Amino acid sequence: MKKKIIYLLLLALPLVLMTSCEENAVGTPTLNHVSFEANTYSFGVDIDGENTNTIAIYASTISASARTVDVVVVSEETSADEASYTVPTSFTIPANSNVGEISVTISDLNIGADGETLTIGLVSKEGLYVGANLTFDVRQVCPFNDVNINIVFDTYPEEVYWVLENSNGVVVAESADGAYGAYAGYETGSNINVPLCLESDTYTFTIYDAYADGAGAVSITSGGAVLFSTDGVYGAGVQDTFTLP
Repeated sequence: MKKKIIYLLLLALPLVLMTSCEENAVGTPTLNHVSFEANTYSFGVDIDGENTNTIAIYASTISASARTVDVVVVSEETSADEASYTVPTSFTIPANSNVGEISVTISDLNIGADGETLTIGLVSKEGLYVGANLTFDVRQVCPFNDVNINIVFDTYPEEVYWVLENSNGVVVAESADGAYGAYAGYETGSNINVPLCLESDTYTFTIYDAYADGAGAVSITSGGAVLFSTDGVYGAGVQDTFTLP
């Protein structure tokens, strides 16, 4: 009789375990979690323009009803000018989907040479867990031709003056203050780099030396190509043209 009872208990044990597992599976809710597609994002802004990028946000579950999630700008981690960006305060994950998106717009306003940052975050609430913040690396990008003017100074940098004109004779860039003396105080052998964003055209570059004995080396490059160069032996000045496609 004792063996029969033990046998019946062994037969019933798998049923008890199966019932217990089913109860746990039904009773344990699936974690509701949303997060950005990435934690960092390179955001290029056209010079004197504005750009919009769309970012995806993923949820860990699919719901039969639409879900709205709030978005905030993390000001202590943001260096971009407040007036330069537009970030929605919320977004919606449609019903029967686990993907939502937001569109962020940034304009070329006070973007420094080293770029700026814009950090945004998702707002958690009861029953909703959120992932890490998203930081945009904001930098200017040239929609035309990236051109760089490099000028090396001799012992008298104040004697240098240069100007760049387009095919219509319009000045598109020139020495600081547009006159001789702009570089007074620069040390011998020091140099400056002038980055420019130029449209397709033919340009005329002229550099002058007030004492008419030339100055340091000068080069103009774009995309690795040398458009103009001189070793500095140009007397009172030198002029040349180059064409950008």
